[in-house]
Amino acid sequence: MLRGPADRGVDADSLPLFAGWRAQPVPADDPVGAAMQRIHVLREHRGACHLAAVRVSGLSSREAMVVNLGVERATHYGWREPGPAAAALTPRRQRAERLTDELQAPLYATLTARQRAEFARLVDALTSAEPSPNASAAASVAKAMITSSKPRWERVGPEGENAR
Repeated sequence: MLRGPADRGVDADSLPLFAGWRAQPVPADDPVGAAMQRIHVLREHRGACHLAAVRVSGLSSREAMVVNLGVERATHYGWREPGPAAAALTPRRQRAERLTDELQAPLYATLTARQRAEFARLVDALTSAEPSPNASAAASVAKAMITSSKPRWERVGPEGENAR
């Protein structure tokens, strides 16, 4: 997965950062640099898909941040006086997560079972030493997407993985 272009053939329309990272050469003589470049490609693909899904789900960026992380974390990320998000927005956030998964599916659909296992192993290795909460969440999502044929929301239940 990280050594091969799983993203080859994936539509990059409206995903400019993904397209830019994907166009960068992968260092042939630097395995760590190559892995990091591939990770950036995957990260930017998910980020662009998620931003689109947030907007389609009827959330502003501020609302999505607050409903997901809370006011304190939104402030930490630079939102000035973000104010609380209404609990009624939670279904919209859950819809955005489902749409993000759907938009990302083509990226992982091209992987063989062997590539999926390798990717899961590499994600575990990358996040095993003192992972940050965001890295752990991203790794869990990526690993779940590539190790199961079911969409993530069907595996974690109707309330989603972060239901409170």
